[in-house]
Formats: sequence, structure tokens, C-alpha cells
Amino acid sequence: MATTSVHSIYVTQAQALEYIVNPEKTEDGTLVQNFACSNDPVIAAEMFDAVRNEKGTGRGIILARHIHQNFAPGETTPEEAMQIGLELCQKLFGNEYQFVIATHTDKQHIHNHIIFCATDNIEHNKYHD
Repeated sequence: MATTSVHSIYVTQAQALEYIVNPEKTEDGTLVQNFACSNDPVIAAEMFDAVRNEKGTGRGIILARHIHQNFAPGETTPEEAMQIGLELCQKLFGNEYQFVIATHTDKQHIHNHIIFCATDNIEHNKYHD
């Protein structure tokens, strides 16, 4: 059964995005997908900033959130993990938040990283779970 944790990103969103899309961890980038932003880390961070800078209540000290979704060894394939992660994103964000998702295969256990903008791209309000 997958375990999930969420961490706030206050400063280093471009570096966090760079880490998750690393081709050495994502089978040469084939296990990276995005919604409403680029999967290029610098451009995605700029796109997150643009949404956050719109009028609304979305300004604050949290720039983005980083979800880790870990699977037990042998529990899933990389493709299944990506699909599970995408389904989680759809359930949590609908079409309201930009995100980049990457499935890492560099460890004994397959795991997803999801970084999403802490401000929605419609009303420009902060994410609340």
C-alpha cells in the first residue's frame, strides 16, 4: 500500500522541480508529466510564480507543495505508479492547480514526486486540503 506525505516549499521550487525531473531517476524523462505548466523546471517555476502573482488570496510564504508517494518494492510498475499519481492529482486538484509529476525508479522502491503550485490557476487562491 502506498504511503503519502506532503511538504511545503518556501524558497527552492525550481531546485525541487529540477530534482524530480532528473532523467537518471525518471527513465530519461519518460516518467514525467505535467498539467498547465512546463515540465522544464525553470519554466515551470516561472509559470507557478505568474499564477501566484495574479490578484487573489494566493500570495503567501508557501510557493508550492511537494507530495511524496511511496510504493513497497514490487507493489507496482513505473507505469502503474504514474497512473496512480495522476489519479491522485485529478482527485486533489481537478483542473485548478499546475503540477509536475515524476515517477522515480532509482531506488529499490518506486515512488512519485508531485510538485504543485500552492495557488490555483482559476481564482488565484491558496490550496487548502
